[in-house]
Amino acid sequence: MGKNAKQTDEGFFSKLFGGLFVSSDPEAEKRRALKLIAKQIGKSKYKFYKCQQNQAQPSMAKWFYDLYKVLSPAQALLATPQAVNVLKNCIIDYSLSDKQKERAEQLTDESISQRARTMAIKDLANQVKGDLDALMSEFDQNRIAAINGLYSLFVSFSSFVTFDYYFLLKKFDSSFHERDFSSTPVFQPIKGDYIVDDLKDFMAVAWSLRSKANWPAMFKFIKEYKSNEVFSSTLWNKVLSRVSDVRSSEIFEQMVAYISDNPDYSFQLKEKNERIVDTYIEQTRNRVENLLKKLTTEKANSKTDELLNALFGKNNVVMLKNYTQESQALNAKRTTLRFTYCQPLNYMKAFLNDYYKKDVREIYDLVIMRGKWTDQDRSKQMSNAYNELLEFSTQITTLDEFVGNAISSGKNRPILPTGRDINQEAHYILTKGAQDLVLFAKFLKLLIEDCTNPKAELLINWKEVERAAESPIKGMMAAVYKKIYLFVSLMQIFLSEGKSV
Repeated sequence: MGKNAKQTDEGFFSKLFGGLFVSSDPEAEKRRALKLIAKQIGKSKYKFYKCQQNQAQPSMAKWFYDLYKVLSPAQALLATPQAVNVLKNCIIDYSLSDKQKERAEQLTDESISQRARTMAIKDLANQVKGDLDALMSEFDQNRIAAINGLYSLFVSFSSFVTFDYYFLLKKFDSSFHERDFSSTPVFQPIKGDYIVDDLKDFMAVAWSLRSKANWPAMFKFIKEYKSNEVFSSTLWNKVLSRVSDVRSSEIFEQMVAYISDNPDYSFQLKEKNERIVDTYIEQTRNRVENLLKKLTTEKANSKTDELLNALFGKNNVVMLKNYTQESQALNAKRTTLRFTYCQPLNYMKAFLNDYYKKDVREIYDLVIMRGKWTDQDRSKQMSNAYNELLEFSTQITTLDEFVGNAISSGKNRPILPTGRDINQEAHYILTKGAQDLVLFAKFLKLLIEDCTNPKAELLINWKEVERAAESPIKGMMAAVYKKIYLFVSLMQIFLSEGKSV
């Protein structure tokens, strides 16, 4: 057998066995896969791409041009969409029942603020809570699903319509003008590499369209939302059919796979099922709660200014030297001490010094020291409350001096002899002091009623007490009672309503 015959036989057997056994070479497998994809592209009814020349064809540009021509009016309408949160709220407002719309109107900032002018915050909060619960109770599963579905449908529709068709088409004809359909563009073949990203972006917005979705409901919303119709149902169905047919052919996936030299490429649609109702409920609840807190603070500040003016006039009340915000800021580098009750403690000291030890003491001397009580236990309770408040005046001074020493020594959490730290001590003085004032005022009110009673039950010597007083005793007690009431109201704002101190 000659040499040529031997080579022929080897070539024959090489081809024979090469067809029986697939090569394990990854590059060879990749080439075979790409070759198969090229055959599929060649057999497709959509002549969008020539593999050998690596060229996207004018026919593909024409397909996008025809789509762009149909979508252009809607694109102009949706070119400047509302912010996402505004859109979500528009869809929810559109989908609310008549009862829910009434409740939602009651929950606007304007409505709540207006009611706050004539209602106590506590009553307003209860009323608003009822409106909020009533609004949320009508969000059953069917309504929630419909709203979430409408939003998802609108987002997918808007993304599809506002896709940058013009940017893609201009690659095929640089002279093409945006939304100019007066003449047919002259599209030229271009390299496939230029449109790979465009195809991926288009598939991301187009493949999410569902032919069986509730499009009539979505177009009805757009008509109200934009005050304009977008498409007739017939025209939109043609668009959906056109897109669906291209998607079924898989021509775009095949082109991306071949052009990007990645035979394993497959488009993965990322479904976004946003639960906008849950977000709406949470945001509405947070907005209402924050508004009520703001109104509470504003009312507290207004009431505080009113009470301070009634108690101390327009004078700037300064009684403490060390337990102050100014001292805290001044010594921030020296100590980490933080003072929580500066303002109320300052006002407590001023009230005890400037008013309590004068006007209240005068009443005390008249009704306790000169008065003859029928019930000594009551007299003792009133006396104890009075004297404890006098002690608190001294304790506030002691606390202020203690803070000064703590700052000087750089202590971060000094403990007083009472076993409390500085803020705990301040809180104790304020709360216990307020309780003593309430108790004192309680007995004072009983004495006011008793002094005009023909059959006095508390004091048996009102005439003697009256002669010792510089002015009518009832008027003196009423004035002190009013002052105590005003001061306790001030303390309640700081200690009960969460006002910043």
